[in-house]
Amino acid sequence: MADYFTKLCFAVPCTAEQAALVDLALNFSGDDEPYPDELRAAFGPIEDFAANIYDQAADDLWFSCDADATYGGGELVISGYQANPWAIANVLRVVLQPELPIGFQYANDCSSDRLDAFGGGAVAIFKDRVVIEDTTARLEALLRG
Repeated sequence: MADYFTKLCFAVPCTAEQAALVDLALNFSGDDEPYPDELRAAFGPIEDFAANIYDQAADDLWFSCDADATYGGGELVISGYQANPWAIANVLRVVLQPELPIGFQYANDCSSDRLDAFGGGAVAIFKDRVVIEDTTARLEALLRG
């Protein structure tokens, strides 16, 4: 049996208030907990939060970014070993509008040698969109010429 991981660690500039909101959004699971007013103010109703951050319906109320956020010195360090780059990027796109564009990289890994288990990608976050390019797709495009 193989365990698959998506690992990342990066820093973004932000204020303490922005860091607190990012941390709240990354840690909100939707699992039997009320939707915080701070998230409602930033992301709208829970249906919008679910659709825009996790690309799922709000009645599937269990969200997970699987990332830690640590603030200090004017920057927020986000890290994780089973992280959700898409959800993290969407949270940052909403909360860190003044600091955009920003980006980060992630790595895909596996506990066993598997042909489909290694790679990664780059995430670019703009004011109006998130662009993710993974290494598998990039390699295929390079090989096609």
